[in-house]
Amino acid sequence: MSKFFEEEHIKDEIKNKYEEARVRLNEYLDGSTGINVGKPVSRRNLLDTFIYGELAHSNMQKKKVYDEWMRDELLSIILKNEFRLTLINVVHIISYIGDLCEEVVIVSKGI
Repeated sequence: MSKFFEEEHIKDEIKNKYEEARVRLNEYLDGSTGINVGKPVSRRNLLDTFIYGELAHSNMQKKKVYDEWMRDELLSIILKNEFRLTLINVVHIISYIGDLCEEVVIVSKGI
């Protein structure tokens, strides 16, 4: 996606907005959930563990971690809630980037 926003015909203002959103998203994902399970859990790690360990079952190591987290009833409730909050915030940023893409299309077509 970054290559798309590097194209010459895209206004610097839009490029800068995209870059700020990308940086914000990565900083948010790399931030701590405030949850410690022997080590701090970043939002990125939380998303990866839920997605690839539970939902997609595509990573056995993440599945093992997910299953460990779910064994503790209170911890599982806290982690599931944090997962939902993280998803909401990530979707919000993705939606904003989608709006920037629409703006590029509108400007490109002269609408």
